[in-house]
Amino acid sequence: MLPNALVVEGGKPLEGEVSISGAKNAALPMIIAACLSEDGVTLTNVPVALRDIEVVIELMRALGAEIQVEGRTLRLRRAGLSVSRIPAELAHQIRSSILLLSVAAALGEDAFLPLPGGCPIGERGVDIHIEGLRALGARIEETEEGIQVYGGALKGTDFTLRLPSTTATQNIMIAACYAQGRTTIQNSHTRPENIELAELLKAMNGRITVRKRVIEVEGTGGLGGSCSRAVMPGWDEATAYMVGAGITGGDIILRDYDLRYSSWECRALSDAGVRIEKLEDAVRAWRPGELQPFDIFTAPYPGINSDMQPIFAAIALFARGESSITDTRFENRFQYVEEMRRFGADITQYGNTAIVQGGKALRPAEVTSPDLRGGAALALTALGIVGRSRVRNAIQIYRGYENFDEKLRRLGATVEVEI
Repeated sequence: MLPNALVVEGGKPLEGEVSISGAKNAALPMIIAACLSEDGVTLTNVPVALRDIEVVIELMRALGAEIQVEGRTLRLRRAGLSVSRIPAELAHQIRSSILLLSVAAALGEDAFLPLPGGCPIGERGVDIHIEGLRALGARIEETEEGIQVYGGALKGTDFTLRLPSTTATQNIMIAACYAQGRTTIQNSHTRPENIELAELLKAMNGRITVRKRVIEVEGTGGLGGSCSRAVMPGWDEATAYMVGAGITGGDIILRDYDLRYSSWECRALSDAGVRIEKLEDAVRAWRPGELQPFDIFTAPYPGINSDMQPIFAAIALFARGESSITDTRFENRFQYVEEMRRFGADITQYGNTAIVQGGKALRPAEVTSPDLRGGAALALTALGIVGRSRVRNAIQIYRGYENFDEKLRRLGATVEVEI
């Protein structure tokens, strides 16, 4: 059963060890791409308990792909995969369904994709995806209800994204593997999740070279090859728990994680007063003193990802002084601000920036998760407030944080789930 609300009894430091799951945003495109393999692909370290992962598995099975789930391992094969009939009720639930555009282009099938879902965090237009796929020769029409793709041959091209979109990069990269000739994607978003996708495609006999903000694909007309790949650890999940340690004055060990994927997030946490130490096979995070105010802005990798700005707003509430959080990507990722005010937070939004007057007394409250990251930020805030808070619409959190309440309890938090 999916959680309706989380009840958090705050005021206790997080202490102990927690394992970091595979990264959702790496696993989703890898699952979709792996379903193009006729020979079969094995993916390990998949965060199978996440709602978005459950939905994408259900979606790809509905389209005819063969997917076997064995613990955290998926075995995937193209089998009878066809995108001629995409179930709207599933496509609406996850943003990653936009990648079915490249699947349709790759298979040369006519397909109608209902507008994808995901978090309501601002303009996430599909025009960049359409422009890139059209440059490869795909015939696409956009309507108010969705996107129509018509089957046809693809040809390699040089294409420059007008902004480094993560999923647009993924769509063009997958389709380019099926094009004849070379494709160069400039101003691409070469964040770790996209590098992981490129490595999977290479293991499936794709010919791909990734440089900083440039991806080159030598089209082979298809993908195949049996292979096995592990999903990278979730840097976003790790950052959230490190922030939790900072908010509560705790001391935690993150198992199955290293700092390769979150250097700028760790730098910002260090500025805020959270100590982070790389261990042999883990990471330690603790807060030895008072938190300090800070200023951050989001940017394409290796900068701080937009996903993290609500999480940093949470820790800013506990740092005495003025902090600023600026989001250069999504204009509506500040819906959490009004909910944080219910805790008594002094936080104001101006355009794409939130100004936080931290270090003021906060009170427990009943709040509502506006989206995945905003919900996690509210739960983390509640951990630092003495008393009992309730975070409604908690299903949002479980779209991106596997076993969230269980892991918090392992770290000593008092958290209850309401179904």
